[in-house]
Amino acid sequence: MNHKPDRKKLPVDETITRRTGVGVSSVVSGWQAFLAQFLKQMGPYLHAGKIITFQHLRDPEIRRFEEIVSTIEDCLSSVEKIIQTHLK
Repeated sequence: MNHKPDRKKLPVDETITRRTGVGVSSVVSGWQAFLAQFLKQMGPYLHAGKIITFQHLRDPEIRRFEEIVSTIEDCLSSVEKIIQTHLK
């Protein structure tokens, strides 16, 4: 007979912590730093409870926004590649 060892049932939060590697990680800290800088730069355009459209931006503002979006897309692509590499 093949018996599996009895495994103690862990609470969900402990299971998640064990599986996700909670703690400092260069990927997470890099993303958080990027997000903090992005929010700081976009701060003048963000107002609590108000939707801001980009219809009336000046040309330099439009170019800067496009640069930021491109950087975000590049970052997300890099993170996706790292995740896929670790899942293999």
